[in-house]
Amino acid sequence: MPQRSTTEIVGRPFRAAAFRPALRLLRPYATLESNMLFESDKVMFEIYRETEYSGKYRVVYFTELQDHNKETEINHALAGEHFFDGFIKNFGKDEAKEIISSILHRLNEGEPVAPEDVERALGEHMA
Repeated sequence: MPQRSTTEIVGRPFRAAAFRPALRLLRPYATLESNMLFESDKVMFEIYRETEYSGKYRVVYFTELQDHNKETEINHALAGEHFFDGFIKNFGKDEAKEIISSILHRLNEGEPVAPEDVERALGEHMA
């Protein structure tokens, strides 16, 4: 199908300048929308301590689980002792996962780490 010009579609020339006042009014809402995170823009996770197995601290990224391991990983997390949970932004999640990994290492080495320390370490990565 050949592409039609705007004039053919609306019957008169399209003037973007006529819409500028309306666009100016909508700009604050567009800014708000662009700053909002949708479910697909963040990853839900939990840090927990295993109580039935090794007693080690582990992390589960709930929104990244596949069908084959979803039920098992969720059951492990539910059976464990909750330590910290939250959301990390999808953008930069690899760096956030490295931070979480280093926190797990510290916890499993016996270093005292408070949940507030986790939140502070993740900083801007938290959604």
